[in-house]
Amino acid sequence: LEILRHDLDTPRAVVKLREIERDNSISAPTKAQLFAAIDKFFGLDLTRPIKEIILTDEIQELIQARAQARLAKNFALSDQLRDDLLEKKVKVVDGPAGQSWEFIP
Repeated sequence: LEILRHDLDTPRAVVKLREIERDNSISAPTKAQLFAAIDKFFGLDLTRPIKEIILTDEIQELIQARAQARLAKNFALSDQLRDDLLEKKVKVVDGPAGQSWEFIP
């Protein structure tokens, strides 16, 4: 907290947190308490419960169909399937390694 009190030196504070995370002399419960306390300051909501993400058969099929449409160079269909997935809160991105996707909160 002292680092943050000094002109909100966030980068240095994050480096310090990383050092604490790697420090084997600090117990896991102590680290958890420390990170929960600092989280109140940063507002990252680190202690929130992890949501279970369910990939439905329908979404899996849309993702696969879109990948196949891209391979076939059917970009109109690919774009339509991307839009359909977006309506279901799934964002699809094309990159050098192929298609990737993520759920949108």
